[in-house]
Amino acid sequence: MWYTKTSSKQEKAGAKAAKFVKLDRLNVTCVLLAVMGLALLGCNTMMDHISPAPVSPLVTEYVGYDVPEFMGFTTLYHVRHLDLMLDITHKMNQLKFIRAIEDDNLKHEFAAAYNSAAKLEGQTFQDIVVGSEGNPFSIAGLLATAAPGLMLGRAMKRKQDYSPEQVKKLTKDVEKRTRAKVLAEVSSTNEVTS
Repeated sequence: MWYTKTSSKQEKAGAKAAKFVKLDRLNVTCVLLAVMGLALLGCNTMMDHISPAPVSPLVTEYVGYDVPEFMGFTTLYHVRHLDLMLDITHKMNQLKFIRAIEDDNLKHEFAAAYNSAAKLEGQTFQDIVVGSEGNPFSIAGLLATAAPGLMLGRAMKRKQDYSPEQVKKLTKDVEKRTRAKVLAEVSSTNEVTS
């Protein structure tokens, strides 16, 4: 080992330095307060936590978030946090509204299509029964013109006129009689020749 002898001059200087740096509670407290003060002044987040700032109930109601108070005060940190939450809540609400608008548009299109089909079906039925510009024939028109004709025909019918059913019946009777007469003539002719 190497051992060097220090001079008394060096020892006195070292003792002075040790005396100057002597740490007691007061010095430690002052150093800690100075470091904390620099940290507080230098750190924005720390400053935001201790700076009071009012929060409106309108903001907390819109966001749906209750801000914790410290000794009856809200801080700038909470106001900045609410600012971010306001933007997020607004965008989420806008997305909900856009979705609601899309849903409403789809429901409207379906309802309009069903209503249009029902209107077309009803109009077609009405055109068949009553008639339309492009369709001159209609059931009501045919019945309206046929009814007076039928009434006129019945009024003009003579007593001796036959209905189609009566004509068919008479025709069958005549055919039967004619056949019977023809057969009778044929059989009498056969008797005469034999």
